Amino acid sequence: MADLVTQKQEIFDYVNAFLGGGMVDVELDPIHYESALTKALSKYRQRTEHSVEESFVSLELEEDRNSYTLPHEIEEVRQIYRRSVGSRTGGGDGGSLFEPFNLAYTNTYLLAASGVGGLASYELFAQRQELVGRMFGSYIEFTWNSST
Repeated sequence: MADLVTQKQEIFDYVNAFLGGGMVDVELDPIHYESALTKALSKYRQRTEHSVEESFVSLELEEDRNSYTLPHEIEEVRQIYRRSVGSRTGGGDGGSLFEPFNLAYTNTYLLAASGVGGLASYELFAQRQELVGRMFGSYIEFTWNSST
């Protein structure tokens, strides 16, 4: 704890020196230094590399329901993926062939096909998946309202 107090005092002395302390009369109370340090640390924590976690979350969709409330930990939704709709492994009864979690299989299967097709086949297949996804509802349209 004493080390933390020493570090804070070093920061306060640094700020005082940069404000011209010693050459001019700097009239700041300790609360001003504390406020500035708190503001700087909160801004640093907000912008640092590890301040936000990006991850996937599963959501069970319910029939005839259009509005969902997500946990408070979720701050932003960028994309919604429909999973296991007509995928090669799921064998569903309709829908599209697009499944983002299955792209590793597609990549391995098409690129390891003993030189037949290769990247050109993969590109054509990926374009086909995207087109079918747009036509048959793999991409879910949504409105994200962070306040509600």
